[in-house]
Amino acid sequence: MREDTRRDVEAFWCDLFGVARGQLWTQVTVAHPHGRLGDFEGWYVAWREQGVHVSAPSAAAAGDVASLRETSPVELQRPEFWHAFATQRSMRVIGPALHYYLDVDPGVPDDVEQVDPVRLTLLRGAASPEDWEESGIPEALDEGGEALAVWGATGEAARPWVPALLGGAVLTETAGARRDIGVLVAQDARGRGVGLRLGRSAASYAVSWHGWARWTCRVANEPSLRTAARLGFEPYATQLALR
Repeated sequence: MREDTRRDVEAFWCDLFGVARGQLWTQVTVAHPHGRLGDFEGWYVAWREQGVHVSAPSAAAAGDVASLRETSPVELQRPEFWHAFATQRSMRVIGPALHYYLDVDPGVPDDVEQVDPVRLTLLRGAASPEDWEESGIPEALDEGGEALAVWGATGEAARPWVPALLGGAVLTETAGARRDIGVLVAQDARGRGVGLRLGRSAASYAVSWHGWARWTCRVANEPSLRTAARLGFEPYATQLALR
């Protein structure tokens, strides 16, 4: 990661959690509200190296906040800790997810088409609800964003004159530009390199126009993790949320 990219990325996380540059990933911070997360209804947690930053909801008990400030970074980086914490408070854990960054243009494949994000709603029934939410497509539909698609024949529903939507990608805003990549591939089109082609095209767009791209995926989503690695994305931080 180039130094200018690292500065941008660190500025994003400092702003998100409301911490100074010298505090980022160096200690445990727990606050509510926390930077730009003041209106988030649950707990939002991220960690890297020895640092853990926790944003507590405004309704959080003072005892919970004080207890977390005294908990070791090693313990706070264990998903099992947060699952137990959530269970005791009748909450659920979303994640954990890994955040990756790339600032080298991986090149553009020739079979990816730019489309209106609304067209990607065709994928909603072709993947699990978890994959649909992780893809970022709902956010793109709500807030706008660039969208890409790959079409082709798959399954009995496809006809030569009516190609099926194999997968789609969206680019939504992070750090003031459309750098955040989300990819969704139809269940019966997986294993054919569709996600890699979509990810490469989206990453090329973000890097070419905005200097760098971000890729986020659940740690349990092995195909997405492999795609990020093949495209050259660098792992940076782990994050989860409690709602």
